[in-house]
Amino acid sequence: FIWFGEEDKQPPLSWLVKGALPNGGFSVIYGAPGSSKSFLTLDLALSIAHGRDWFGHRVTAGPVLYVAGEGASGMLQRMKAWRQERAGDPAMPFALIPRQLNLFDDDDDTDMLLVDIAQQAQRLGEPVRLIVFDTLSRMIGTGDEDRAAEVSQVVQRCARLQTETGAHVLIVHH
Repeated sequence: FIWFGEEDKQPPLSWLVKGALPNGGFSVIYGAPGSSKSFLTLDLALSIAHGRDWFGHRVTAGPVLYVAGEGASGMLQRMKAWRQERAGDPAMPFALIPRQLNLFDDDDDTDMLLVDIAQQAQRLGEPVRLIVFDTLSRMIGTGDEDRAAEVSQVVQRCARLQTETGAHVLIVHH
């Protein structure tokens, strides 16, 4: 409980991307297929991994985990282009998981991901700041992305990831 009048005693909001993404928050980037959602999200994720401002917004640098459930070969080409165009440093803490995970049917993939994130955080000496799931349709298993109750199950597992890692979780959706 936070009683009325005690709200000033709470820690202030801190930002992963100033004015856009709070540390430890949850967000969705959505739009029509082919509207460059993945490209925009990859640019955001690599900017965080490199500690570079994103569209004029200051970022908190840190490790990023990007789960690409579709188009892994295209994602690799985008990563290479970003590195070449933006003088990207291959030593920055950015990792791509080029496969879909099931965040709907059971906790197995969530449990496995939590173990992997803890191992990487220990190896890097700092917590993962951003976890991206691209796209919702590839992470919902046998669920239906058009059914609120089924999407809610995915959101609950994302909330668990937030709570246990402290990372901001971002889902790409169309």
